[in-house]
Amino acid sequence: MNASLDLVALPVSLTYTISFLYFDRLLCVEARSFPELWKDDGQPVGIWTWARQYGARRRAYLDIFPLVRSLWLYLLWVLRTPDWVRQNSLANKALWTARLLFWLFVVELMVWKEVMELK
Repeated sequence: MNASLDLVALPVSLTYTISFLYFDRLLCVEARSFPELWKDDGQPVGIWTWARQYGARRRAYLDIFPLVRSLWLYLLWVLRTPDWVRQNSLANKALWTARLLFWLFVVELMVWKEVMELK
């Protein structure tokens, strides 16, 4: 792989990873502060929370549904703010940071595509 592509790939992957960390934090806030809404959402867990809680002790397929549900919520919440987020400043900051990083990731992908076309 070309060195310039490596330089573009690193921030792209870091941005997306950090976005998921903020989303994981958002799911933890929902589970702690709004447990009834968290249950209504299908008890989603973030990737890092799931890995810490279930990683080595359980078979992954047993707990895949809350993880898949969280990925769906990630896409949904990037576009729409849940009512409970407006009531919690930590959740509001986490959501806006995750959104900002998600859209930055999209822009970085477009730049990466352009760099790859130049080669």
